[in-house]
Amino acid sequence: MKKTLTLLLTLALPIFVSAQIQNFDTNGGVDYDNTRKDVRIGPYTSIGSTRMNNFGYIGFNAYLNSSSVSGLYNRFKPDWPGNGSTSGKGIVFHMTAGGNADLNIVGIDWGSSSNEQDLSSFSNIMTLKHNQLVGIGTTSPTSSLHILSSDSRGMKFSRSGAHDFGYEIGGTTFGLYDYTDGEYRWRTGNGHVILNESGGNVGIGTTSPNAKLDLRNGHLYVGDDTFNNPGSWGATINLDDNVHSRVLIEERGTGVQTALMSHTGGTSKVGTISNHDFQIVANHDEKVRIATNGNIGIGTSTPNAKLDLRNGHLYVGDDTFNNPGNWGATINLDDNVHSRILIEERSTGVQTSLWAHTGGNAKVGTISNHNFSIISNGSEKMTVTTSGKIGIGTLSPTEKLSVDGTVLAKKVRVSTTGADWPDYVFSPNYKLKNLSELEAYIQANQHLPEVPSTKEIEEKGQDLGDIQTTLLKKVEELTLYLIEQDKRNKDQEARLKALEEENKSLRKLLESKN
Repeated sequence: MKKTLTLLLTLALPIFVSAQIQNFDTNGGVDYDNTRKDVRIGPYTSIGSTRMNNFGYIGFNAYLNSSSVSGLYNRFKPDWPGNGSTSGKGIVFHMTAGGNADLNIVGIDWGSSSNEQDLSSFSNIMTLKHNQLVGIGTTSPTSSLHILSSDSRGMKFSRSGAHDFGYEIGGTTFGLYDYTDGEYRWRTGNGHVILNESGGNVGIGTTSPNAKLDLRNGHLYVGDDTFNNPGSWGATINLDDNVHSRVLIEERGTGVQTALMSHTGGTSKVGTISNHDFQIVANHDEKVRIATNGNIGIGTSTPNAKLDLRNGHLYVGDDTFNNPGNWGATINLDDNVHSRILIEERSTGVQTSLWAHTGGNAKVGTISNHNFSIISNGSEKMTVTTSGKIGIGTLSPTEKLSVDGTVLAKKVRVSTTGADWPDYVFSPNYKLKNLSELEAYIQANQHLPEVPSTKEIEEKGQDLGDIQTTLLKKVEELTLYLIEQDKRNKDQEARLKALEEENKSLRKLLESKN
């Protein structure tokens, strides 16, 4: 307030000397205007650079327009040297009346002499209150420095030089700025940003933050491009850069480092970048584990295979999984079209598959050009070749069914054509070998005609159909031989009986002669 009074005394001093100063210098200095009752201080006193009046007003480049309103000496017009009174800019100092005087500084700026400033309702530039409060843009400051602006001018503290930076409050801006390159910065001497060094939370979009940084109802963007609004997402964290980007979460006590990454190579990654397993949890419980050796466990924290599924079922399909009841572990494939399990060994190209077809067929076997074997206890028990031959007890079947071992069956049916069946033996036109011819053939070949020899059986085995047909033919031929022999026996019996009767008659005759 002492500075204010000093300023007022300095400005008011010409009033006390005005009675003795009269037209000191028409080209400058101090001039007293008896008509207008004011003192002029400035380089052009004939026009007036500074004017004072006895109503507590002092005008610089402005003068009282007492002639416009009779009896009212609080209207000032701008007055600029060299331009007459038609236009100009000026400033007026006003000291309020009373024991607690306030100083108001008012600016006037018009382009026409018909305009004037009514200081009874002025728009002040600055007010210095008697209670040591200073107002800029307000006559009622509420703090040591109270700045009020109704437009975009606001407030600015800055310095000039290589970087023009400072603090600004504008119509649409607030903060610390570097006006040279347009950056917005919070900075201390050591380069750190400090918000409430004694502790506390920082809130964005909330007045009651619950964390060190509490961002409400919005999105967090970190990048070097334009943020793309994600649409209906409620809250997002967006990292965007032209090279690798990642979110890193670290627990320093154990050294665990978990990261979510996007690479320039076109890959997206999530997991650990330290030597620790990665877990996927639900409701705080581990559900999936990816071990550092590459094994994946579901239902286990110690997977022993690339995919280790414990105590559960695997379902792949487009419908609802049917719980198999008391089955311990199952793999279920379910679809409205073909479904299959494919197992491939790439070095040899073997492809083994188990599949179900829409045609109502279930199949298992190879879909590559390789034999299919059924094993037990680690060894092959049955083989199906690509040519359709089946071997039991042999890996190289030579027939449609090759069995290396004993076959036990309650019934075996061998199909054959009617022409092959030997009923033709009983035809009257069938020529049956006589026994002498048969005897000669047997003596020469050591087996019946049409019956394979021992050597042939050893080399080729038996054709059950053929051998059964041949044996039946021999039985039928034997039957014919027996029938013929029976006829001969009956004929011999008749002849023998006749001879016996004849002998009996001869005996009686001889006895009668004796």
